[in-house]
Amino acid sequence: MAANPFRRLFGGDPAGTPPSPPAGGDTGLTSAFLDADRRFSSLDEDVRTLSAQNPTASAVQQWPTIRDRFGGATERYLWASGSQPGTRSPTPQDRDATARELADLVSVLDRFHTDHERALTVARGARASSAAQEQAARVAAERATDLLAAPSTAPYLTLRPVVRATDGLVEAVRQLDTAPDLVARDAAARAVQEKAAELTAAVEAAPRIGDDAQRSLAAAGTRLQAVRNRASDLTDTRSALLREFSAACSADLVDNDKTAARESAAAEAALATAALRLREGTPDLALEDVGTARDHLDTADAAVNAVGERLRTLRSAKADPTAVAARTRFALRDAQHLAVQKQQVHRWGTVLDAQHARIERAIADLERVHPDYWQYLQTLADIDRVIADAVDRMRGRA
Repeated sequence: MAANPFRRLFGGDPAGTPPSPPAGGDTGLTSAFLDADRRFSSLDEDVRTLSAQNPTASAVQQWPTIRDRFGGATERYLWASGSQPGTRSPTPQDRDATARELADLVSVLDRFHTDHERALTVARGARASSAAQEQAARVAAERATDLLAAPSTAPYLTLRPVVRATDGLVEAVRQLDTAPDLVARDAAARAVQEKAAELTAAVEAAPRIGDDAQRSLAAAGTRLQAVRNRASDLTDTRSALLREFSAACSADLVDNDKTAARESAAAEAALATAALRLREGTPDLALEDVGTARDHLDTADAAVNAVGERLRTLRSAKADPTAVAARTRFALRDAQHLAVQKQQVHRWGTVLDAQHARIERAIADLERVHPDYWQYLQTLADIDRVIADAVDRMRGRA
């Protein structure tokens, strides 16, 4: 198999091997140390896994004392076995005492294992599951990079979606390689699998990106024309608003025609750039320009829609202004009944009574020569929000 130039980006650090105990010395003493070391290493790994899951677990809290005891016993073993110098040479009695200390330590380790067997077993299973998940993530990353290394992918390696997906996978694998504990490693493994899937999708979609850009460009161009056609009616719609309602009812929409024209022009410029990108053979950049054009079209569309929607809303309110107030009154009555049921009249009675007064004032304001129906609707909407907030608080939802 040919070498994969991308593979080096995704390799983790090789697992280290624990140092061997010093050679030489009394065979029985060395056996005692190896027995203690084997138990300690296994338990230490389980406790570290458990600590990542539940730092307050009893086993986690007790382990530092045992770990320190093992460290001290190891130092005395190294001296007693003659592998580490001390203030004096060890005697046979020193070696016997060290062997007894190691035997006692084995008993302590066995008792710790028995006392916390269930938690440690769960931690061991979680570690095994985590290792399997990490292995699956690395396999997924390797397969994705095999796609990058394939000769058929070479023409698409500089496309933005492929570059972004590759960078995302590189970063995800780096996080996996440096994850400090099981919880972080599991999260990083999931991220690697997600990023590997994104890279695979980006590489597989790359051959179609030119056609996608062409279709998107055509669709956006059609939408631009539709927005401009609708914007051409804004003058008539604004005139209807000013004829039928006071100027205050649409003061915030006075520049919507200019907004629609400005955003449509920006969209047209972005589409022209996209068309140029396509001719230059960079369809990924063309797609980004089409996305920019869509954003401008969204703004233009909203500006056009707002004027027509305002006229429809105001006409509806003018035709039956009491219908809107009736809905608000109904919500208010429900809130007042709830206050009685919850025995919270002392807290919410005054607030809700004030909303009733606001409704009456809003209706009275419509008797003016030039009523502001938009302000009327805004006032009722604000009253609805106050009522909804009061209900949420009475029900304990806020």
